[in-house]
Amino acid sequence: MSADEWIVLAAELQPHAGVSSPWEALLRNSDLAGPARLVLPPGRTDVEIRAEVPVDEGVDIDVRRREAEAFVRRAAGGIPEVDEGPAGAILGLETIDLGAVAVEAGWAFVRRSSGRIAIDLDVPDQFCQAIVEPRGAGFRARVVLALAVSPSAFVRAALAVLLLTTTAGVRLVRAGAAEREGETTVFVEAGVGAPVSAQELHHALAALAVTCRMAGREARALVDDGVAGLYLAARGWAACP
Repeated sequence: MSADEWIVLAAELQPHAGVSSPWEALLRNSDLAGPARLVLPPGRTDVEIRAEVPVDEGVDIDVRRREAEAFVRRAAGGIPEVDEGPAGAILGLETIDLGAVAVEAGWAFVRRSSGRIAIDLDVPDQFCQAIVEPRGAGFRARVVLALAVSPSAFVRAALAVLLLTTTAGVRLVRAGAAEREGETTVFVEAGVGAPVSAQELHHALAALAVTCRMAGREARALVDDGVAGLYLAARGWAACP
């Protein structure tokens, strides 16, 4: 369906997809590709799958809708995704000049290695930087919100509830978490495949900025066990861990 010049797709997660808690949903999001994402709608305790397509000049709406429908079906069935990789050249595709797209979209940036660019988002009194990198022939923009060493079940649950509910109210943004050697990274990201338009990059960065304003400070605070427990109790998720 269309709402406010967007095509919004939604689906229920199938039982065999292997997601039984908010934290598992956050980890699952980290494995998803394309625009599909798991979110936690208000008043619900089970996640749903969403994807959005902007109805804008310069966006190939038919291509984007077909992509979104395919990724939503895969996510609903718990089908593993293949990492698109950082370089389109690996797939025989032409990589994009993200800097040129950022300039066209009206965003200042700093070039990093491997074709990545760093963009400071407009978030009052917070440092929120998006790292934008090529993925296949498209791009992914990611902002790290919090780091935690061996987080407790309360911390994991609180972070998952916060970010999955927040991103249910922000288009395009997928919340995720990665665990490595006892350290957990919690982030939000947005991106699209080829062909990339300046309007789509702008939508992605603007949506990430809104998410950071809504949940950036809160995510960092929830790394504390005591704060996480109070947050879960206030949200009615005291038994979540």
